[in-house]
Amino acid sequence: MPKEGTIVKRKDGRYEAKLYIDGKQKSIACKKNYQEVLKELNKTIKLKRSGKLQPKQKTYSFFSWLDFWLESKKDSIKKNSWQQIEICIRLHTKPNMADRPLTEVDSLFLQSGLNKIQSGRMREYTKKTLFEALNKAVELKLLSLNPCQYVKIKKHIQAEGHALTSQERQIFFNTIKNSPYRNHFIGYLLTGCRPHELFTIKKNDIDFENETITINGTKTDNSKRIIPLFNQLKPIIQEQIKKNTNTEYVFEKTLQSLRKYLQKIKSDIPFAITVKDFRTTFGTQCLEKGVSLKIVSKWLGHTTTKTTEKHYIKILSEFEKQEKNKIDDKNATCFATCFDFLGKKEKEKE
Repeated sequence: MPKEGTIVKRKDGRYEAKLYIDGKQKSIACKKNYQEVLKELNKTIKLKRSGKLQPKQKTYSFFSWLDFWLESKKDSIKKNSWQQIEICIRLHTKPNMADRPLTEVDSLFLQSGLNKIQSGRMREYTKKTLFEALNKAVELKLLSLNPCQYVKIKKHIQAEGHALTSQERQIFFNTIKNSPYRNHFIGYLLTGCRPHELFTIKKNDIDFENETITINGTKTDNSKRIIPLFNQLKPIIQEQIKKNTNTEYVFEKTLQSLRKYLQKIKSDIPFAITVKDFRTTFGTQCLEKGVSLKIVSKWLGHTTTKTTEKHYIKILSEFEKQEKNKIDDKNATCFATCFDFLGKKEKEKE
């Protein structure tokens, strides 16, 4: 028996060698032959004394590593940044890529999964997230190289949303009246959420007493915001909370599934439509109803009103034309006398 470590005979007849390493007793070998176990134990003791004993490294699957890495980032980065990473992993990586041993994650596997993400912006964010996570794995010698460095994706060019007309909204909601996604689209229409933000709303973000919803956006510092809980949305939220008892989130499913659904029904609708169109429609409706640009900007989570103007300049211009038409209308009571007066002056000149 060696001076360090112990060898015990187990009930199954095998001999097990144990040795204290880094303050914890660890199993070194477990075999039927005592001499083989003793040999393994003495070999390990020798390595320990020489300082060459390397602790056995934990093995990770792809998903377990992402979960571990995500948790390790929680206290070192801003909350908004952490939430963005969490969304990339939960809503875009796991639904589009299968779990496998971390060492078997290669560039083609990552490329295939990223290509399934329809949103160009989220595809970019997700690639960046995976690159950082796998880079850390390389630093810790869990991987020899980062397979994400060879993945190529198209640079995202932000598309302008289309504001749905009253007739288009009616056609769309008549088409999906029996769809399990109906509440999701109403949610978008009455919150102005960015496509992924709807799925971040938790039950405790809803304040029925003060009639508000907290949106935990992650795009900018202003993305986290409090917006009104409109009366039309209350029953939808209540229905969702009652239905989704097994989750803390108000809206289940994924953004990917919503986009696939829109593709499925596109032949039933006589116009093109995207998830982002509902956010644009919300902003448009607010402006057309006379809500100030500053408030609309706040509800949309824009950094400044300039951002709102940039994306809604066409809407504002069209709205201003409509307002101008009210003045141009000679039947407008407040200007009727003035128009009559100008008309008389022109006749006198003739």
